[in-house]
Amino acid sequence: MSTVIIALIIVTFVVVICLLLVFINSRHRRKAANELIAHFQNEVKENNLLISKWDLAGKLIIGLEVDKKTIFAFQKHLGQFKSYLVDLSEVNNCLKKKIYSSKIPGSENKEGYERQVEHISLQFEFIDERPPVMITFYHPVNNHLLEMAEMEQKTTDWERLVKSIIHPN
Repeated sequence: MSTVIIALIIVTFVVVICLLLVFINSRHRRKAANELIAHFQNEVKENNLLISKWDLAGKLIIGLEVDKKTIFAFQKHLGQFKSYLVDLSEVNNCLKKKIYSSKIPGSENKEGYERQVEHISLQFEFIDERPPVMITFYHPVNNHLLEMAEMEQKTTDWERLVKSIIHPN
């Protein structure tokens, strides 16, 4: 009987520890998201924008200002905040880019290099000769591997939205 009680105590202890870790992680993510949103709102005010559609994608917030046909994105990457302001009237094309990197093969992969997703971005190509602007939705530094599919879908959704604005048919 005492071994059953000890086992029950151990299982309860492990469950409590797991729930505590989940709670701490959730609170940390919520705090980071609120900080990012606050910075985004300040930047929106400074740029005199009225964002009608926006999306939170990990450490990226992207928004659309319909009247000015402007995309505004704000991102935290490696502790630094970076903002992008893209005038869609100057954009020729918008593409989702899934960039891969090659990993040196290990003993488990004898056929060659293993491809890993380096980042998933939305690339804006301009009418003039300016270099394209890339807004990264997924990057292994900012996102967990399990978020990749969600971030890829958000990138696709924004690509469709931008294309519908720059090429209305």
